[in-house]
Amino acid sequence: ILPCALNCRKGITSIGEYDFWGCYSLASISLPEGLTSIGDLAFRGCTSLSQITLPEGLMSIGDNAFDDQLPADYEDIFLMILLNSY
Repeated sequence: ILPCALNCRKGITSIGEYDFWGCYSLASISLPEGLTSIGDLAFRGCTSLSQITLPEGLMSIGDNAFDDQLPADYEDIFLMILLNSY
């Protein structure tokens, strides 16, 4: 399986539940400015995922959206999102 990348086009404001579930070859994601939410389990099972670019305006990330596959340095980003969403 060859690794692939996801570059979302501008204008997308949300990614729904299970949208990219099981995309095993997805290695990198670049999400556009204007994206405000990522649904539950949206990227579950993306076992090759190693690089993620999140936009500043992201306000919510659903339960297990990345299925615990994010690098440790993304914990601070999620904490910031949680604090901004309340």
